[in-house]
Amino acid sequence: MGSSFFSWLGIVVQFALIKCSLSIRLLQVTVPSVIQAGETATLQCIFDLEQDRLYSVKWYKDNVEFFRFIPKLDPPIATYVVDGLRVDERSSSDQNVVLPNVGLPSSGHYKCEVSAEAPSFVSVSGGGVIEVVVLPQGKPSITGGQSKYQVGDYVDINCTSAPSKPPAILNWYINGKQAPKKVLKQYKTVVGTNNLESTVLGLSFRVEEHHVLKSSLLLKCASSVGSLTKDFTGSFDLEDLGEKISDINNHEKIEAQVGWPSLSESEVLHIANSSSHSFLSLVLISTTIFSTLFIL
Repeated sequence: MGSSFFSWLGIVVQFALIKCSLSIRLLQVTVPSVIQAGETATLQCIFDLEQDRLYSVKWYKDNVEFFRFIPKLDPPIATYVVDGLRVDERSSSDQNVVLPNVGLPSSGHYKCEVSAEAPSFVSVSGGGVIEVVVLPQGKPSITGGQSKYQVGDYVDINCTSAPSKPPAILNWYINGKQAPKKVLKQYKTVVGTNNLESTVLGLSFRVEEHHVLKSSLLLKCASSVGSLTKDFTGSFDLEDLGEKISDINNHEKIEAQVGWPSLSESEVLHIANSSSHSFLSLVLISTTIFSTLFIL
């Protein structure tokens, strides 16, 4: 009696293992972890039915359903209103959902749920988080400062990033070296239109002998969001450098258009050095570093 019971139990366990091995399997769920506002997000839910039949594929944002695919229905696709989402039904299917023109409200957790028909009624799910970002549309602006400094003078200037989401990270560089924390002044993030944020970072220090580099003081503010991929560096036309330096004293924003030939640090210092011999010339450069958005 005991041996027949265990034989029967073994058959049941074996049958259950075979049934599970032939059930629907979720192979891959892909959502872009970071994407720029205005771009198109493609969500993928790759599965293997094995011996099962598909009942439905559902997509959720923050646990709220916005997409459903049921092959038995005509049409098979149904969408539901969720803030920040619009589904391109013509480009979507059971394994792909296309979301055009995503915005900041599109950020959130996305989940795909695949369900089989009877007799297994198996459901599998997986997902990930999407963060929609708005990259700065320009270089950071530098305000304050004088056109010339002497050893013993104080430098007190601010750098403000262009609006973005998330806020940009700012760094000051003095003669090519990152400024120490003790000379930096942190300000509160400024929230503007569409809840975009600007970061403000001050630089305040006394000019010392070691700051003198070929009679020039080179200060650079760099703004970065995400991974470093593009570097738009402010550069000055050789004939207009003197005018650009004098503009700094009037708190005007130094701007450089994409496509201008950039100057190396040594070239900038050489030009600034030739413009003045009795004072330490100040050259300000603002840099924006944009990020590459990898969709995995």
